[in-house]
Amino acid sequence: MLKRFDPDAKTILAVENDDANAQSYELLIATETPYNLWLMKDDIETLARIEEIKTVKPVLFLLDYLLSSMTGLDLYDQLHKEEALRDIPALITTASNPRPLEEELTKRGLTIIEKPFEIDTFLQIINHALDIPLSS
Repeated sequence: MLKRFDPDAKTILAVENDDANAQSYELLIATETPYNLWLMKDDIETLARIEEIKTVKPVLFLLDYLLSSMTGLDLYDQLHKEEALRDIPALITTASNPRPLEEELTKRGLTIIEKPFEIDTFLQIINHALDIPLSS
């Protein structure tokens, strides 16, 4: 059984348009981390709810690269234009070849997670992005 929303826990905002991937994120974040997950279907919903996002101030953005009307990099840029969201780290997920994106990712200081991913690797990347030491 998944944990319930914890009002005292910090939140990860994931933007993922693939239902199977979204369900995987829900399961992994709920069972393997102390975070709440706020899941959005696409960039359009995310930008429409920007004021709510600023209020919640997630600790991490987990953005799919291929979205409905822009890329995850474009969405990252839009979110980081908002002063309240400027310092929130982000991870980009993709099932396509990430090599052509490397320069853009490096410029922004972003990490990419290739799908499909190993669970331990996914969790380590999240912990690293949030500067959380790995448990022994």
